[in-house]
Amino acid sequence: MELAKLNGPVSTVGGGDAINFKIAANAKMFRILSDNMYQDKIGSIAREISCNALDSHIMAGNTETPFLIHLPDQFEPWFAVRDYGVGMSPDMVKDVFCSYGESTKDQSNDSIGAFGLGAKTPFAYSDQFNIVSIFNGVMYAYSAFYNSAGLPEIMLMAETPTTEHNGVEIKMGVKPADFNRFKEAIRDQLRFFPVKPKVTNFNGGSEFNWHSAPKYLFESESVKIYQSQGYGTRAYIIQGPVGYPLDVNQVVGSLTPDEASFLRTLVDTGVNFQFKIGEIGVTASREGVEYNSHTLTSLKTRIAAAYKEVKDWIESKIANLPNAYEKALFVNENSTFRNIINTVKLDLSPATKDTSGNYNFAIGTCPEFKVELDYTDMSGNVQKRTVNGISITEYTRSGLNGFTGSRNTSNDAHIRPRRDIKVAVVIRDAAKTPVAKMRHYFKENNLERMYALTPGYDTMKLDAAFVNALKNHLGGFDNVTLVSAMPDPPKTAYDRTRTDYSRPTAYRASGSGHDDLDSVANWNRVYDKLAELTTDDGDDLEEAIYVTVDRQRVESISYDTKRLYADLCKAGVVDAPLFGIRENDVAKLAATDTKWIKLDDYVKAKRDEVLANPNIKRYSVANAIQQIVEQAIGPRLNTLTGLHPRTSIARLSRVGERSKAIASNSQVNSHILRIAGYDAEKHPAIAVVRNAAKNMFDKIPMVQYVSRAGYGGVNGDEAKHVVEYINHFGVNR
Repeated sequence: MELAKLNGPVSTVGGGDAINFKIAANAKMFRILSDNMYQDKIGSIAREISCNALDSHIMAGNTETPFLIHLPDQFEPWFAVRDYGVGMSPDMVKDVFCSYGESTKDQSNDSIGAFGLGAKTPFAYSDQFNIVSIFNGVMYAYSAFYNSAGLPEIMLMAETPTTEHNGVEIKMGVKPADFNRFKEAIRDQLRFFPVKPKVTNFNGGSEFNWHSAPKYLFESESVKIYQSQGYGTRAYIIQGPVGYPLDVNQVVGSLTPDEASFLRTLVDTGVNFQFKIGEIGVTASREGVEYNSHTLTSLKTRIAAAYKEVKDWIESKIANLPNAYEKALFVNENSTFRNIINTVKLDLSPATKDTSGNYNFAIGTCPEFKVELDYTDMSGNVQKRTVNGISITEYTRSGLNGFTGSRNTSNDAHIRPRRDIKVAVVIRDAAKTPVAKMRHYFKENNLERMYALTPGYDTMKLDAAFVNALKNHLGGFDNVTLVSAMPDPPKTAYDRTRTDYSRPTAYRASGSGHDDLDSVANWNRVYDKLAELTTDDGDDLEEAIYVTVDRQRVESISYDTKRLYADLCKAGVVDAPLFGIRENDVAKLAATDTKWIKLDDYVKAKRDEVLANPNIKRYSVANAIQQIVEQAIGPRLNTLTGLHPRTSIARLSRVGERSKAIASNSQVNSHILRIAGYDAEKHPAIAVVRNAAKNMFDKIPMVQYVSRAGYGGVNGDEAKHVVEYINHFGVNR
């Protein structure tokens, strides 16, 4: 790398003779230049030796050939880098390799090196390392080491002819504790090398696992912006093949406010700013960037160019998108560039932007949904009123069935354009077996969500014009269809116990406590006549619970009823099946031999039965007392043996054990307790036990410190002394 030129000589007038500064060639200075200047010694060794290998390959013109790295392990405890470049002659070893500050690369930007220090980095870790240079048919083996005076020396150990390719190998011993650190060092330091070295001796001969290449959201010759967070989530300056973390605080002061905001956004996502060798100054250790005027000018120019490139790209992308839906999709997907997008003039109507900056299309506000009705006011005058004639039901994916329970989303259903979630809007016109068709369509198109629109008035004309109006209202969203236009599902697609009904007679809940009580869309369909319904075992149905449904919607069930029914099911006390019956069929129930009970009445009766259970109060109080005692005594004191029975700890412990026995034998589960809703705190026994627990340490205050001194029981001599102390001072006489 060509180093930046120094300022010109300073002109002087008058004064005495000038005296040149010198650098002492002593052990201290060599240690500073070889060792102390590096913070990450292992990382610097991996980077500098590898960069020298790459430079040698560039000089030899074989840049596509990988150099070799040998990793240390317990059987071969050394780190080595072997290149196939130009090699070093003995004169070069003597005049360049052994000279601090001497380099053949500081006059050109074709090479990475420049300072004449990187080859000596092994001295930052070890007092001795080996060099093998193969040059024009001769192999020269050297040993570099610190002598007794603390000065670095190099000694030729062998010279033999060879037919191997020119190149250099640097080899050094590694301590076992640092084996993994060398692996991580080459993975991190060489992540940006275009041609990765061949790594040997990794995990018993396995292929080395480099960092996965990131996916880029935007990429040009000057900048690469990561698609998502996680790969570093920071900015890197890439000069040649080496990456340096960018210190944002050093740069933002020279940027415009928009550019500074842009840079901070990129740091959170991850970005690489690409530079040619020589465009950025680096420190002598080459562990970081030198933020001089030359570097800051290059950075400002590159960041400003990247900002303009991204802004131009965004504007061109948005301009070429066909409709508001696709434009909203682009904005929603590119949250990284939200601050730039906000400067671009956008017309995404009728979409609305939420607080997170995402655009959504409201389904229920489509003008075609409006229906004008006549009504008579209190004065007898006929007035016009406009209402929304469409109800919206949302269906979502669930497990293997692919089509699950629904919920009424009224007019607040929104479509947020996203590429990872497939959505469809379907219009329930006068098609036969609409739910079967919708289920088949849902599964065949691998949907994640479906919005089904059900008209509430016969005057609404559901045709192609209606579909097109809805598509326009959704900004050009194209997956809108009439149910009548859907293909019929295969006859074997869904099991039926009867085939002579086009729609089920009723819907039956599973009774697991997890049934959707807003919709029967995911309940079991029953095709038998109401008078022929049976139990699961085929016996006559003597008693059954029912709710009324309209278009698969459950009508008029309160939140408390839903919650209590779910708890009753989970508690195992529901003894009758639950059916969804169409409102028009409710009158037919009286003609059957089954006793039909409304869900609200059934839940109320069952709750009264639960409240009459005497075990509820016993369990609740006993359980509360047990928890108070355990919290007061704690696990350490609870292991003590030999306490006098009249001590407060022993008395409270006996109360806790009796309460535990009562609670464990009450046969009351948590669902029963939720149904009963009994508040144990109101029982007078609770106040008595709380007061006893509060006053337990009055006579034996030192025991408080024992109970809080750690985890586990009190053992050995400590337990013996604690028991003696409690028995002496804590007995109620």
